[in-house]
Amino acid sequence: MKRLRNVLAVIIIFILVIVVASMAKLNIQTKDIMDDYSSVYTDQKYQTPVKIENVQVIKQEVSCGYAVIEMFSAWNGGHLTEEDLYQEYGKVVTSTGNKFSEEMNKQFPEYKTSIHKYLKNTEFIDLMYQQLSEGKPVPFEWAAPLGDEWTLHYSLIIGADIPNDVITVANPYGYYEEISLDELLQRTSFLAYENMPVFLKLGFAVGLFEKNSLFSVEGDLTDGAKKAAEAGSGNQGLQSTSEDINKEEETEMRVFTSEEISDDIFNRINGISYGADCTIPRENLRYLQVSYVGFDGESHVGEIICNKAIAEDLLDIFEQLYDAKYEIERIELVDNYNGDDEASMEANNSSCFNFRFIAGTTTISNHAKGMAIDINPLYNPYITSSGFTPINAGDYVDRSTAFAHKIDENDLCYQLFIEHGFTWGGSWTHSKDYQHFEKQ
Repeated sequence: MKRLRNVLAVIIIFILVIVVASMAKLNIQTKDIMDDYSSVYTDQKYQTPVKIENVQVIKQEVSCGYAVIEMFSAWNGGHLTEEDLYQEYGKVVTSTGNKFSEEMNKQFPEYKTSIHKYLKNTEFIDLMYQQLSEGKPVPFEWAAPLGDEWTLHYSLIIGADIPNDVITVANPYGYYEEISLDELLQRTSFLAYENMPVFLKLGFAVGLFEKNSLFSVEGDLTDGAKKAAEAGSGNQGLQSTSEDINKEEETEMRVFTSEEISDDIFNRINGISYGADCTIPRENLRYLQVSYVGFDGESHVGEIICNKAIAEDLLDIFEQLYDAKYEIERIELVDNYNGDDEASMEANNSSCFNFRFIAGTTTISNHAKGMAIDINPLYNPYITSSGFTPINAGDYVDRSTAFAHKIDENDLCYQLFIEHGFTWGGSWTHSKDYQHFEKQ
């Protein structure tokens, strides 16, 4: 019996030594990948923004790995789905990066997919940018929040505007994300993963999972990928090298449309801005696409979900703003920010519908009804006696000073909304919500 205890003690000590050594190695690896990448912002190699416009995001039903393969297949002109993969295997086979790479090679033999692990920040950026420049989305692993929990997750990088510090990600939790390069690398290194469970730390330590990992996809674009790009919104990764694109005609593109909430759009918002407790009937909402002039002076197409009662008002207002070249930084669904109003405002995103009850009540706001919209919220914060939001709007709280993108009673945006019967949060007596227009 004593001998058995001694053997068990030796085994336990041996396991502990291996665990400690593996954790020490992981710490060294993590430190090594976090090199200084500040030079990329001015490096001429990365000055041209690249973006893959025709990647359709989905909301995963089986697993993020299968969902990313489905999204990649659709971009490539195929029709492979999560369900097809699950029916083929009867289980999920993409739980590790190596297995995901194997499945990509099996499903897309026209390309060669390779996993690159523990890349230095500069290496990660370079490989990401190179693949986007070739017109291909970039599968990768990172930490992604799902509700209040962090998860290990696959997604697709579909855009990089490095000089302006904007990385665009198609996240199979059902939304697009625009984040800074710093946030991207904090999440690919998993330093952003708060309170990571011990078993996951051990998974990294023993090599089941990897940090700063992405998947290169080598090979010429298939005919299917080219046709999908032509049928979609175009491919800036290709456009940046195409001489036959008429930039002037592209800039002058006008889109002002309203439609009922299709199944595809509903799948993007269901469980996020349109939660399970949403009391607003789907048929009462409308999906708008509107052209607008961005802070870069270029034409963009934004997305809005609103109540059908104000859909025509918004189309008319945004068309007049567009004609006047009134600048709005971005117009995206709040679902791109996981339904987080604060994150959306911090990114200066102009948005409308987001259902939720006012804390501690059964009352819903006009945003929850789709009857209110916020314009350039970073420059036009919500101010109360106790503070302001978004938290990065400190430079724009003093409304007695002059600055660009400020909404006041002399501003065209204010005048157009008032003409259409909206009221302005900047006119409220107690708190002031300078970004906010609503209609009863």
